[in-house]
Amino acid sequence: MKHKKLLLGALVFPLTASAGIMEDTPVDTSRVYDIEEAIVVASPKEHAAFRHQPISASVFDTKEMALHHIEAVKNLSAFAPNVYMPNYGSRFTSAIYVRGVGSRINTPAVGLYVDNVPFAEKACYDFSFLDIDRIDLLRGPQGTLYGRGSMSGLMRVFTADPSRHHGTTVRLGASGPDTGRRISATTFLHPAKGLDLSLSGLYAGSAGFFRNTTTGRKADGSSEGGGRLRAVWRANERLRFDFSSAYFNSDEDSNPYFYLGSTTSSEPYPHLLNSLSQNRQSSYRRGLFHAGLNVEYKAKKFTFSAITSYLHLRDRLFMDQDYIRADIFSLEQRQRMNSVSEELNFKGSNGRHWAWTTGAFFLYENKRTTCPVNFYAGGVDFLNSMFRSVMPSFVTLQFTDSRLPFDASLKTPGMNVALFHQSTFRHFLLEGLSLTAGLRLDYDHHALTFHSPSRPYNYLFQLQMPVFGLDINRTFTSEAGLTGKSHHGSWQLVPKVALQYDLRSGIGNVYWAVSKGYRSGGYNLENYSDLSQNILRRNIMGQVRDYSIATLQTLPGLTDESRERAIGGMSGVIAANMPGEVSVSSLAYKPEYSWNHEVGTHLTLFEGTLRLDAAAFLMSTHHLQMARFSRSGLGREIVNAGRSRTYGVELSVCSSLLDNRLSLQTSYGWAHSTFTKYFLGVAKGETHATDYKGNFVPYAPEHTLAVSADFRQPLSHAFFEAFTVGAGMVGAGRIWWDEANTFSSPFHAVLNAHVGVELAGKVSVDFWARNLTKAHYREMSFVSMSRRYAQYTRPLQVGVDVKIDF
Repeated sequence: MKHKKLLLGALVFPLTASAGIMEDTPVDTSRVYDIEEAIVVASPKEHAAFRHQPISASVFDTKEMALHHIEAVKNLSAFAPNVYMPNYGSRFTSAIYVRGVGSRINTPAVGLYVDNVPFAEKACYDFSFLDIDRIDLLRGPQGTLYGRGSMSGLMRVFTADPSRHHGTTVRLGASGPDTGRRISATTFLHPAKGLDLSLSGLYAGSAGFFRNTTTGRKADGSSEGGGRLRAVWRANERLRFDFSSAYFNSDEDSNPYFYLGSTTSSEPYPHLLNSLSQNRQSSYRRGLFHAGLNVEYKAKKFTFSAITSYLHLRDRLFMDQDYIRADIFSLEQRQRMNSVSEELNFKGSNGRHWAWTTGAFFLYENKRTTCPVNFYAGGVDFLNSMFRSVMPSFVTLQFTDSRLPFDASLKTPGMNVALFHQSTFRHFLLEGLSLTAGLRLDYDHHALTFHSPSRPYNYLFQLQMPVFGLDINRTFTSEAGLTGKSHHGSWQLVPKVALQYDLRSGIGNVYWAVSKGYRSGGYNLENYSDLSQNILRRNIMGQVRDYSIATLQTLPGLTDESRERAIGGMSGVIAANMPGEVSVSSLAYKPEYSWNHEVGTHLTLFEGTLRLDAAAFLMSTHHLQMARFSRSGLGREIVNAGRSRTYGVELSVCSSLLDNRLSLQTSYGWAHSTFTKYFLGVAKGETHATDYKGNFVPYAPEHTLAVSADFRQPLSHAFFEAFTVGAGMVGAGRIWWDEANTFSSPFHAVLNAHVGVELAGKVSVDFWARNLTKAHYREMSFVSMSRRYAQYTRPLQVGVDVKIDF
């Protein structure tokens, strides 16, 4: 038994295991150990490791994160089947797709918990890892226990528990050609019996990879710094207090989009093709503070936990939204968000026949956003060209100002309240069969207070109707102010039912599950400029109509018939091009929900040397929330596009050979996601409604694949304790970039490798390389204003990491 415990320790803390332990301990066989056997399940809701539950999940510990050089959320992409985390522009757009469902903006489809504290804002999702012990990636709806936002999956992050760690760890890293640098340190303190502390700090920076040809500087540099405090106090054997707080500040150049050309027959910018040429550098700054207190009390028949959290986000996004050297328009969005949550959980003692969890959840968030959009000379010309395209030849409308600003402030408070329960009945009807049933009652409420100040906009109005003797040439002033409120709420019942059968041979289990998940609705904050432009356009059209009619009525020499014909003709032109009544409620979009049907298995084969997890699923999504550029092409919005169906498979295989020195891992996911209904055009009143039924749902890959092999050889040497070597491939595709399926990126893959050495004195050095084959593919692509853009994967990157334990 002793040698098994030592091997478990080597798996959980691989960089600190000594060669002496590996040499002196007799090993009778290779075996794959479940991470959760070595790390206590820290969730207040689960009763067992995921491989003993009817769920598809992947778990990463410190060893795997070190081997694959996983330093941030996005580095996890494809290591778990059907999980894709692309690099979209900036941390503000922290997109995560699971089983073909995700979100580029606004409401997340994948939930995030850090030390059991919920992160409800998607702009907080992309962060660098610091003192992380373990990450869980759960696939499929997790709404019964975790509520809104976990419609397609859930990510749980656990930091290092100071009650289980000692000493100090320092990590240093450098990389090129981006001039990357990284330093972090974590120390564990034990000042009194029952009181344990951890202090961590991090700085990371990069000069970037891609150069802006207009400014001459890199367009994707970044820097980040911050720290974390965690304190655990065990008052007695039953009562435990766990407090953590962290603050991180990041500053990055963002949106390094390359111009790929016009989608029309003519090319207006041939000299900018395949270049990154923004004249105003896009950027994103974020300050993020979060704190949480988990009070846990263990009674004889249940465990009670109360988790209180606070999250503060303050950020600024600036985007050169034409993404080229032409000076068209830009967006600056500032937001400040405060949220508090309280979760009360009761978890029954792990009895032989019945395990249960019940609780209540409350969340309140208050977000304030300002988002001025500025149209410069090129943007004013673009808006004037829109007037020319719809007005007859005898009418001229054009703005005369050299810059058109549109300002707005928005307050969007929200609230979420829920009650939930889940029970597992073991040996249900027959030995080895378990039934899991759960239900959540969830209420979600969102409100919007919108204020756009009035400001003067000057425009020229020319009307030439020689047959009536009419020649108008005047400059007018109009405004686009609006103040309004809107709110909406929704109730959701979120059930889950699952059957699991433990195989009598003890090699694993098989399961079947049905579950529902949902994500809340909200308001399109980034699309408010379209609303302001419609107000301005409506006001202008009204002014032009009234002035034209008044002029025609007083024009001498016209017969009544000619006067009525001229007035009718002018009124018809105006009516055909005047937007409808503008309402703040038009910024709203509805909640989305999905049903997931799943069968799967967890197997441990060949005397523990092979671990296999597989699942097949069918998921239908209703009121599908699609991110797209608005009809004007001048903003982004979420719209409820219809329904989709996704079916696929997931497979994870892990094998340990050569007395645990060689580890082989494979992860494959297939998610075939298509529209089953698409009524966007009809619902939004578009003049050219298109039915995309049967088309692939864009943005998520159909396949994900990760393959890796890692070898560790202990050494009998006074200075060198062991060396490691490994290689892996990560790939994803095909990805469609629009609902019409007119352009896409094929399956693509990158090859990574590392070589390391463990030295005496608890020092390890690891040399690594990413994208050894110099793969060049589009990580993101889109069309805006009839122009196509793309963000490319990073080129070959090499680096070195040093880890020192004291």
